[in-house]
Amino acid sequence: MSSLEGNKIAAAILVGGMITLSVGILTDFIYKPHHGAQAAHEGGAEGAGGAEGGGAAPGAKPLEPVLGLIATADAAKGEKIATKCQSCHTFTADGKNKVGPGLYGVIGRVSGTHPDFAYSEPMKAHGKPWTFADLNHFIARPKEFIPGTKMTFPGLPNVQDRADLFAWLDKQSANPAPLPTPDEIAAEQAALKTEEAPAEGAAPAEGAAPAVEAAPAEGAAPAEGAAPAEGAAAPGGDNAVAMIATADPAAGEKVAAKCKACHDLSNAEKNKVGPHLWGVIGRNCC
Repeated sequence: MSSLEGNKIAAAILVGGMITLSVGILTDFIYKPHHGAQAAHEGGAEGAGGAEGGGAAPGAKPLEPVLGLIATADAAKGEKIATKCQSCHTFTADGKNKVGPGLYGVIGRVSGTHPDFAYSEPMKAHGKPWTFADLNHFIARPKEFIPGTKMTFPGLPNVQDRADLFAWLDKQSANPAPLPTPDEIAAEQAALKTEEAPAEGAAPAEGAAPAVEAAPAEGAAPAEGAAPAEGAAAPGGDNAVAMIATADPAAGEKVAAKCKACHDLSNAEKNKVGPHLWGVIGRNCC
């Protein structure tokens, strides 16, 4: 093996390990603080801070209306929920930006307009005032509501958590928004009814893809003649590790760009929201 090929393999291993650890650190950092994040694990996924593309992912639980819950929501609980956002956002009247924009007075503010923050083009193009109804979509499923947003937070799946958060967030303003009216509540409920899943046992719509066959129970032998699941690791090996030798470090560098909001990857070894990742492979994790 030539020295050049050896260097390529070493670089690929370094980038692959760096990305793997970075994603792990970010996931742990985002999810640990509150039970709403645990619900994201258990229930599937410019606000509180997943998959690209508009609309809910196939099989996702329909979005639940929030407007009718805000009047009786618990703002104190909302403040606790907001602590998971404070690594990236401020809620104070000075409007200070961090990794994400300052969120003081965000309800009623036009998206992508907070001063001195470098918004993504999709966020600027959204260009609408943040209403409770729009925030309900965005905070539940950020990357589905505004594909291309830079916010990496996966969303609050629990509708009561969102209501509590909005009740508190509305108070972080010089001019809090009025509570939703009965007409607005009814309009949101009617709009979201169109997103409801078909009743259990109902036949799939014509042309719909068949349901994915359930995986066998852990430890159960696959059916005779059954092909291994797509993407499943080969027996006795790990696909990711096996692929490193032929991986593309240049492509890995582009993937790592999404980590740079929270991590420094240079030999400056500067810590940001997360630790620096220079020399991370082989370094103690904790």
